[in-house]
Amino acid sequence: MFCTKCGTKLEENSKFCHNCGQTTNVTPKKNERHKSGGIRKAIKKDAISRNKKTLILATLLILGGSLVFSFIVQTYYTISSLKTLATIIDILLTIVTSFVGFGLIGSAIEVSRGNEITLYNVFAKPFKNIKNILLYYLLIVLVIVGYSILLFIPFINIIVIMSSIIAIPVLLIYFYPVLDILIYLIMDEDQEKLPFLETLKKANKIVNGHRVEYYGMIFSFIGWFILGILTLGILYIWLIPYVTISMANMYRTWINETKFEATETGMTNGTVIGLTAGGYAIFIFMAFIAGIMYALINEIEIENYEDPYVYTYNEYTTT
Repeated sequence: MFCTKCGTKLEENSKFCHNCGQTTNVTPKKNERHKSGGIRKAIKKDAISRNKKTLILATLLILGGSLVFSFIVQTYYTISSLKTLATIIDILLTIVTSFVGFGLIGSAIEVSRGNEITLYNVFAKPFKNIKNILLYYLLIVLVIVGYSILLFIPFINIIVIMSSIIAIPVLLIYFYPVLDILIYLIMDEDQEKLPFLETLKKANKIVNGHRVEYYGMIFSFIGWFILGILTLGILYIWLIPYVTISMANMYRTWINETKFEATETGMTNGTVIGLTAGGYAIFIFMAFIAGIMYALINEIEIENYEDPYVYTYNEYTTT
């Protein structure tokens, strides 16, 4: 089997060319689709077995450092009545943290391949392809600024707001996996360094046909993230490297660099997504009912309120 665009030899049933990203229009067999849950389990099981010590230490430094620095800034500048400056510093801190996060992803790819990494690798990796990382930020900023400008244009802003109710969730669901895999392409040192727009197109080709698989993997970690909240975020120090390596494993399967076999059965990706969406809908519904009940109880208390104080008004007549 060969790529129709560049002629590269491909594995049987490959969905796209690992060299140029060209799709092959191969539809997976039905029995392969039913193995999706088992393959996801195999990917996550491999991620658990990988050596995560360096990534855990890096995560601890990133999260701990940002929280401590943010607390110091907020405490000092709030007391000094410089809340605006504190907000600006917090935004810059978020950007720096996400920038270092690129290095965490790049290092997770190396760990997924069985390569050894150091703490220096994690923090140095973003600077090796800083141009595309900055262009990634620029793309996000342009989208946000463009949308904000439309909201200030008379008549058009009404159309934008009304269409956003449906359009924005759909666009986010469709394009978010592309933006996520784009980061992996940017940080993968084994990939050919292409111009940013070409890399974006390649990410889109890789994601095509894998969106259900992507969200199935993401939503399969929901329980872990809830548990992380219950541990006051301490679990995230281990969870973030685990999730990142799992996503790196999945990314490597999509570019046909490796293959994971389903050694056991598991819920399909569609089932995981359905259960998560259903649970979220139930949570929103219960929160809505709780809000209505709170409002009704509050209104009844106001109506039955009796003022314990007796007010006496004296009338004065001016002559």
